[in-house]
Order: sequence, then C-alpha cells, then structure tokens
Amino acid sequence: MEQVPAIVAAIAFLAALDRLGVVREARSAIETSRGATAVVRDASLSDEHKERRLREASVSLLGVFVSLLLRGSAALALATGVLIGFELFGWSTLAESSRWLMSWPAILGFTAVAVFASTLRRRG
Repeated sequence: MEQVPAIVAAIAFLAALDRLGVVREARSAIETSRGATAVVRDASLSDEHKERRLREASVSLLGVFVSLLLRGSAALALATGVLIGFELFGWSTLAESSRWLMSWPAILGFTAVAVFASTLRRRG
C-alpha cells in the first residue's frame, strides 16, 4: 500500500517542479555560465570589461541559485504534504512511503518516467 501515496507524492513533486519552472531556471543558469565562459575566452575584451561581466554573471547565478533553492523546497514541501495527508487519513505511514521512495526500483522507475516525459515535452 505504501506505493500509492509514494507515487502520488512523486507525481506532485514532478508537477510542482514543472509548474514552478525549475527546469527553465536551471537552463538559465547554464546559459549564464556559458556566457561567462565566452567572456573569459574573448581576447578582444579588456580585463576590466571581463571583470565587470563576470561580476554580473556571478550575481545572476547567485540569484538563480536562491530561486532554485526556494522552488525546489516548495516542490519538496508539496510532496511531503501529500505524504502527511495520507498518514493523517490513516492510509499509509510516512515511514512506509519514504522507505519505498528510497528503494532502487522506485528511484530507477521515477527517473525513467521523468526522462521519458521530458523527452516527450521536447518533441511536442
């Protein structure tokens, strides 16, 4: 029985990550990092200009980090709330659901589903 609340919580977590734009924000961090790398490699820029651009990129990356931390925490809180709700109704315990969520079959299964869903979204 612990699989049902765990699956519902995992779906809630993945949906929250999607709705909160975590992937989009992470891509923003990657692009900022790539831009900073390009600035460092650009021999035509002065050291002062490079320093200013890298400082801007650093501040931007710090903001993205905080944003990802808050968004990820919100998604985790939602999933935890789902599990607590199942426990309050007496349908499952938090310990049972957590134990199943940390098992290799669950981790591999959810990873496969997330990769498959991400692939479908990119194609569509």
